[in-house]
Amino acid sequence: MKKILFVVTRPETARAFLKGQLGFLRQSGLWIGLASNPEPGLEAVGNAERIDTFRVRMRRRPAPVQDLASLRALLRVVRSVSPDILNASTPKAGFLGMIAGRLAGVPTRIYLARGLRLETTAGVRRRVLSATERLSVRCAHRVVCVSPSLAEAYQRLGLAPAEKLAIVGRGSSNGVDTKNFSPRRSGAVVEELRRRLGLKESDRVVGFVGRLTNDKGLGDAVKAFREVIYPKDPNARLVLVGADDIAGAAAMSGGRGALARIPGVVDAGLSFDMAPYYGLMDVLLFPSLREGMPNAVLEASASEVPVVGYRVTGVRDAVVDGVSGRLCEKGDWRSLAKEAATYLADGGLRRAHGAAGRQYVMRFFEQEKVWSEWLRFYRSFDPSARAEPVA
Repeated sequence: MKKILFVVTRPETARAFLKGQLGFLRQSGLWIGLASNPEPGLEAVGNAERIDTFRVRMRRRPAPVQDLASLRALLRVVRSVSPDILNASTPKAGFLGMIAGRLAGVPTRIYLARGLRLETTAGVRRRVLSATERLSVRCAHRVVCVSPSLAEAYQRLGLAPAEKLAIVGRGSSNGVDTKNFSPRRSGAVVEELRRRLGLKESDRVVGFVGRLTNDKGLGDAVKAFREVIYPKDPNARLVLVGADDIAGAAAMSGGRGALARIPGVVDAGLSFDMAPYYGLMDVLLFPSLREGMPNAVLEASASEVPVVGYRVTGVRDAVVDGVSGRLCEKGDWRSLAKEAATYLADGGLRRAHGAAGRQYVMRFFEQEKVWSEWLRFYRSFDPSARAEPVA
C-alpha cells in the first residue's frame, strides 16, 4: 500500500484546504497520515478523515531554536512512518517537511505551494522568505503550485526551475463542494442570517471575505465602498467576514471597532460556514494583493456571485475577466468600486456573470474532480524509485 504523509503547520489548514480529500485518498487504497501542531483540531481531523495523526510542535514565525527542535521531531515521525510520498505545505511546515523528507530519504517529496508571502514584502524579510523558499524547492522533487500564475511567479522570481514545477488539473488543492456552495437567495438559514446582521430585503450587499489585513486589500475595499459605492447607492452594505487581523492596516488605525462605525459597513465576524453569506451577496469585492488559488472566489462563483478583484497572482486564474467577474489593475480601487457598483445597478449582468462563474467552477474545480486529479498525480509516482517520479 502506497503511503502518503501530509505535513501542515496547523490542523486548521488541513480542515480548511484538505477536508474530505484525505478520506477520499484513504478510501482509494492509500495509507494517509497527517503531521501537525498538537492542537485540539488535529484529533478532530484525524477522526473525521479516519487517518493517523502525528503531533509535531511548530511555530509559524521564525524561531531558530524551536525550529530545530521541530525538525528533529518531524524527522523522527518521517522515519517511523517511512512514507513513499511526503506532501508538505504552508511556509513553515513546507520548509521543515522538505528538509526532513530529504534527510530521511523519502522517495517522493512534494512541496505544495499555496501562495507566495514574499510577493508583498520587501527588504530583509523578503530576502529571508526568498532564501527559505529556495531551500524548500531544492529539497523537493516537485513543487506543485495551486494555480498557473503562481507557477509563473516561481519561475519569474527565480525560485524554482521549470522542470520542478507542476500544476494538478487547473489548480486548487481541494476544489469546491458545489452542493454546499450553490445559488441560494432565500431560505430559512439565509433569512435568519439577514435578520441577525440587520440587513433589509432592499439592501444590496457587497461582500468582503478574508483576513482583515492589508494583504487581503482591506484598506482598498473600505475606500472603494466609503468613497464611491455607498455615496452612489445608500442602500449598499459592505459585509465583512473574516478573522481579526488588522494590525498594520493604516486605514483601520482605530482597530476593528472602527469598521462598524463606517456608514453602511457590517462587521459579520469570523464564520466557518460561509455558504449562507454568499447567499446574501450581490457581488464579492476581492482586492487581495496576492493569492495562490483563492477559495473565497471559487466559492462565491459556485454560489453564482460575480467577483471584482485585482489582476494579481492566483486571482486572475479564479476570475474569468468579463465572464464571471471583473479584474482591475492592482491598487486601482476606484476602478474596483466602479465595477462593483455596475453589478449592483445591473441585475441582468449580475445574474449572467454569476451563472457563468458557477459553470466555470463546475467544469474545472468541482471537488471530486479535483480529488481524482490528485489521486492520478500520486499514482504516477513509482514507490520503488528513490529520486524522480515516473514521467
